[in-house]
Amino acid sequence: KHLSHRLMEDDLVDTSKVARALSRLTPATPHLVIPRRAPPQVVLVCSGSFAPPHDTHALLFDRARLALEQRGETVCGGFVAPSSDKHVREKLGKDFIPLAQRLAMCQLATADSDWVAVCGLGNENASATAAHIGRVLAAAFPKTTFVVRLICGADHVAKLKLWVKPKCDHVVVGRPGFTKTVAKEIRRNNSKMVLIDEIDDVSSTLVRQCIRDKTLALLEGKVHPNVVEYMLQKVVPMWSSNC
Repeated sequence: KHLSHRLMEDDLVDTSKVARALSRLTPATPHLVIPRRAPPQVVLVCSGSFAPPHDTHALLFDRARLALEQRGETVCGGFVAPSSDKHVREKLGKDFIPLAQRLAMCQLATADSDWVAVCGLGNENASATAAHIGRVLAAAFPKTTFVVRLICGADHVAKLKLWVKPKCDHVVVGRPGFTKTVAKEIRRNNSKMVLIDEIDDVSSTLVRQCIRDKTLALLEGKVHPNVVEYMLQKVVPMWSSNC
């Protein structure tokens, strides 16, 4: 029973885009040989409510990959990992959106990406999610070494002091009021964390309000059109029935 449950959880990690990325790294010419000790492939994971996913989330992945590639690292994939219903219900209250709908919206938001996929575990523990994804990838691609890096905000890092004995590698997104402190602690602790610049964020609260009010023009360039349409067809009726 335990094995069956674990296999079901493994199926919730879509490895297809990582597989395609790795296939592009394989030499097309037979006489070319991949080095025995090829550098590890980096996979990025971003956990959160994703209620709904918006364009800033996509930008986080792009900026994180660029920062790592400038350091000489190779990024072969990324995973959007919506957190648990328990966590989101406590956080959002009347704006709660169940995991199944958040996963569907994440699928729509990442459909055009050739490297970011969706993890459907629904775990509120981000580091545990990153570790699980790492295990799934190691089992699926045993000849490849992976490093899983978790994308998180500087405010979260500062709150938990994650520069002290972190449970996984991080790419830290700068946040106003926290960036300088985190940068200082990363240097002081000789941390492996990678800090990237602050990004103008989209308020998920504002997105939900615009959806409720049908002020959709405010969402142009901020939320994938298919996600907006999904919310109008699926999420808004659910909110109405719960009132």
